[in-house]
Amino acid sequence: MNSLAKVRFKDKAFVLMYHRVITELKSSNHLSQGGIVISKAVFEKQMRFLRDHFNVLPLNEFIECIEGRKTFGPNSCLVTFDDGWRDNFQNAYPLLKEMGIPATIFVATDFVGENKLFWQERITGLLYGLHDALESERDVSRYVLRHFPDMAIRRILLCKRDRVKEEILGYIRMLKGKANEEIDESIQRLTDLTLKVKKKADEERAFLDWDEIKVMAGNGISFGSHGKSHVILTRLSKCEIEKEALESRELLEKKLGVPVCTFSYPNGDYSEEVTEIVQNSGYRVAFSTARGTHSIDDYPYRIRRINIHEDMTDNIPMFLARIIGFW
Repeated sequence: MNSLAKVRFKDKAFVLMYHRVITELKSSNHLSQGGIVISKAVFEKQMRFLRDHFNVLPLNEFIECIEGRKTFGPNSCLVTFDDGWRDNFQNAYPLLKEMGIPATIFVATDFVGENKLFWQERITGLLYGLHDALESERDVSRYVLRHFPDMAIRRILLCKRDRVKEEILGYIRMLKGKANEEIDESIQRLTDLTLKVKKKADEERAFLDWDEIKVMAGNGISFGSHGKSHVILTRLSKCEIEKEALESRELLEKKLGVPVCTFSYPNGDYSEEVTEIVQNSGYRVAFSTARGTHSIDDYPYRIRRINIHEDMTDNIPMFLARIIGFW
């Protein structure tokens, strides 16, 4: 183990944040942004490295250290996943089970077992489908120019194929600052245009179902709430935040038959009001997306994590550097 890592993690734990683990075959076809995707092959290398060099804690031991104010042991870490993607069961879980590595998955309960996507993936799929239609149907291009005044969308639909991914990413970043109603309006306009050109988005189930969750819950995987609808909580009223926190926990507990005490803020966004509501909703700890380590003196409702994805950690030296904090 790198001596710098030993110093960096003295009396602290670090929490890894994953989202999607995809096969090589699908690596060029998924609709998610690069910052939440890692290949199965790279994930396997990382888990073997963690198993051999770190103390990967079960969720209950992590929480016990925090609540009991017990110093974390050397090289302690926690593995987490946000969203509850189906590929967590298909690709990550078999590796975790084989290596005996515990992990925690935070699910948005409205999406469990449903054939629907987060708004980011919905927009990405619609835009890719429309762009492909434009490349082969000249009349579609005329239709867009005549009936689709949104210049940002028009730029995406009419750009070269090798620029589409970058343009879509920029558009999604812009939408993250908009109200939920504006995002819904953009999706509806894109859906209407999609129907005009007779293109359908992929409806394959992307998220876990309850049977898959129960299998993992019986084999070393813990589950927590990522809210109900994956909406950004800081944009909601107090009553809406309470509904997201309480109803998701109650459903998870009903389905799993065990207490659910952990929460992950959708998109990592929180405020003092949000953290207070989450605490009052029966959660013992909550996780953010802010980067860093965690000590027993840190606030347990804003636990920092380290986001791991393919672009920055596709080999072990880069993975370790990412964990230590070089980038």
